[in-house]
Order: sequence, then C-alpha cells, then structure tokens
Amino acid sequence: MWSQSPTERFQFVGAGLPATGTQSVQSALRELGYTPMHGFDIHADTELWRVWFRVMNNRTGSFEIAVQTSLQKGYDGNLDGYPNRCWRQLVKRFPDAPVILTVRDSAEKWYDSLHTKTGINPLVLWIWDNLWGLDMRSLVMGHHLSRSAYGCPITQNSTAEHRQMCVAAYYRRIEEVKAAVPPERLLIFNVKEGWGPLAKLLNKTAPDRPFPRVDWTKEWGMHTWKQVLTDRKALHFIGHVLLTMAALMGLPALCCCWCCRRCRRKADDKTD
Repeated sequence: MWSQSPTERFQFVGAGLPATGTQSVQSALRELGYTPMHGFDIHADTELWRVWFRVMNNRTGSFEIAVQTSLQKGYDGNLDGYPNRCWRQLVKRFPDAPVILTVRDSAEKWYDSLHTKTGINPLVLWIWDNLWGLDMRSLVMGHHLSRSAYGCPITQNSTAEHRQMCVAAYYRRIEEVKAAVPPERLLIFNVKEGWGPLAKLLNKTAPDRPFPRVDWTKEWGMHTWKQVLTDRKALHFIGHVLLTMAALMGLPALCCCWCCRRCRRKADDKTD
C-alpha cells in the first residue's frame, strides 16, 4: 500500500480508461511526489473497495464517503478503477485539480491490450472471496457495472461486435472528457510523450531519467501473489486447502488400492 498520511484534496483527477498506461503514469506521479490511487490499491484494501463499489452501485451519499475515505488513506488523486468511472463527479468535486486523460496510439491497440489483460478470472475471484472478505457476487456485479460504465463488454470473449462497441466507447470517452473539461485544465496524455507534458501540467521539474514503463500483466500477477504470501490468514487458508486437496485425492487412491487387493484375493481363492 502506498497511502501515507491523510490529504485534504485531490491534486489531479484521472479520466482515462484502463490499459491506457495508468500503471506507468502512477509510477511517474510517485516519482513526482504524489500518492495516486490505482485499481490495484482499491482491490488490496477491502474498505476502499467497498466504498467505491457502493458509488458504482448508485448508493445515495456514497460518493462523498468514498472520496473522504480515499483522502483519509492518503491518496491525492486517481488513475484507474472505480474512481475513474466517476470522473465527472471528481472533476466537479475538485474544481482546481488538473485532469489527466490517458490514451493509447489507437482504439484498436487499446482494445487488443485490454482484452488480453481483463477478464473474470475464477481463481482470482475465489482468492478474493475467501481471503479478503470480498463477496464474489459483488465482484461479478462490479465487472457488470464496469461494462455499463464503459459501454464496452471488456470481460467477455472477443467478437467483432464487442470490438466495434469498445472502439466506439474509447473515442466517446475522449470526446466526453474534452467537452466537459476546459483545455487549460486537461492533459490528453500518451506515455510515449514522456515526462514533459505531465511535469508541465503539475508545475513540476521533469526528472532526468527515462519515463517509467510498467507491464500491467506482470504487475497484476505480482500484486495478487504478494497479497497472498504476506497475509497470515491467506497462508493459513491455503494450508487448509492443500490438506483438503490431499485428502480428496488420497481417498480415491486408497479405495482403488483396497479394491485391487480384494480382487487379487478373490482371484487367489479361485485358483486355490
């Protein structure tokens, strides 16, 4: 977790779609001294996940609770996950915060990247459900709400129709943000542009080193297993699972051995 002491307001608002370089931008913002909130941070924190899920589920008064919870945990901006789907509300809530709209080279490249990285992985849902107290039904509903928010079936098998819907949703998001945010407040940012535009937007000095490039897929796998391996409850649970699996696998083997021995004895008796 990267959250530090409580903050008073968001220093920036993220309005980009997932798989648009948000992990790389998060690393860059950390180097500039910020504490951005990413989807990984939300899924690693049960309280944070629940308050933002309630916002996605249109619970009355839930948005301000989610914002205050995020500020109390030390986050000073958002880049991914449920908060990005509330970009309009965040833009109004923090009128002085610049807006970062992360983009890819094209909608087609974005869709290809997103489709290979996003899906309802049964193992991940099972781990979340059993180890961190997140309700599997709610997680699946969260994915459904995500699709509704994007207008893009990002967790379904790829078809020509899905691709067309998602490409349209990608360009629609860009136009919606451009229409809602004044140009002087908005940065439409591709990570290939490097430090310059981001540092200028935030009135920071660009570091004299390469712009971070983070592999989303590797980060997701490392994030999930790090959570498992550093959680005593998780390790205890995994131990029980392994013992149960050993018992379930061992019982049929013992039955087979017992049956084989009986068959051999009967065969020997007939021979005698």
